[in-house]
Amino acid sequence: MADEVRQDLGEELGPYDGPPVCINGQGDVKPLGQIKTKYELAKGGRVYEDLFLVITCDSFDVLLGKKSIMDHQLYRSIPSLARQLRV
Repeated sequence: MADEVRQDLGEELGPYDGPPVCINGQGDVKPLGQIKTKYELAKGGRVYEDLFLVITCDSFDVLLGKKSIMDHQLYRSIPSLARQLRV
């Protein structure tokens, strides 16, 4: 999640002590911290909750990782995800 989005949500930044993460187009990035927050996809109306790593970024607002997509079975309601993940 971009830090600007976290600020807009009014969420406090929690600590992150892990390694840098690989972000497409940006290489390895050291997260500023992490937050746990709820969100809703544009289609579906269901509310999800996940832990997001927060980075300085202006290329995107939020990225969902494969683990979240699989845990919440988001590929069932979004056919393009099912094709990409081959599930």
